[in-house]
Amino acid sequence: MKPIYVVIIAIVTGLISGGVGLVVGTGLGAFTGALGGGMLGVCVTIERTKQENLLTEAEAEKLLNQIKTSLQQEWEISDQDIAQFNCTQVMQELNQ
Repeated sequence: MKPIYVVIIAIVTGLISGGVGLVVGTGLGAFTGALGGGMLGVCVTIERTKQENLLTEAEAEKLLNQIKTSLQQEWEISDQDIAQFNCTQVMQELNQ
């Protein structure tokens, strides 16, 4: 699978999850819900691409870093907050 398709899948999944997070997270704040949903979508997509052998570990890490940079620039997220973007932790919490 071409890397551009993986990026498109990650973005679409993030947007869908962000939309769900936005609706669910309204009580906690729309921004928090969108960011949380977006993070969940990105993490699930990246984990799934690794499981399906569509991306190597290095490619997945590179894609995740590109997404972090994009999110940080577009949503003006601080360095401290973006450093807490940890897919391993998100996936562990999801699986509990």
